[in-house]
Amino acid sequence: MKTNHKAEIYSSPLIEELLQGISPEEQERTNKRMLLAARIDDGIKAKGWKKKDFATAMSKTPSEISKWLSGTHNFTSDTLFDIERVLQIKLLQTEEQQQPEVTEVYLYMATSQSVDFQAFCGPAHHHNPKTSIKVSNQFISLNPNSSCLQ
Repeated sequence: MKTNHKAEIYSSPLIEELLQGISPEEQERTNKRMLLAARIDDGIKAKGWKKKDFATAMSKTPSEISKWLSGTHNFTSDTLFDIERVLQIKLLQTEEQQQPEVTEVYLYMATSQSVDFQAFCGPAHHHNPKTSIKVSNQFISLNPNSSCLQ
């Protein structure tokens, strides 16, 4: 006879009390640790390794790897760097991301009549006009040093 096992919602005053004692900051740290553990596990699987293979490559015991993958381990930065190297994955953003340099911006209006063009700078939800340009059937080159592109 096949038994149907369904997850049941279990509630207890003790569990509720413990959960209420967790600060939002601690919950965020726990969530990030669990995501980190999941990324490491994905890296192990991507290499086609078992946890034992990963333990050997890291010179650790399988039980230590299990602890790492539980989502509760507080890693040192050196351990995370070693994991990145061994699994050839990126876990931490340590380099500054550079914005691509804008050298010139071109606008071409394919119309036979003149059009007033208002240039806006900043996020789309901010409407701070910086300059007004008269456009008619031509290319316009904007200087990358203008206040709109900085």
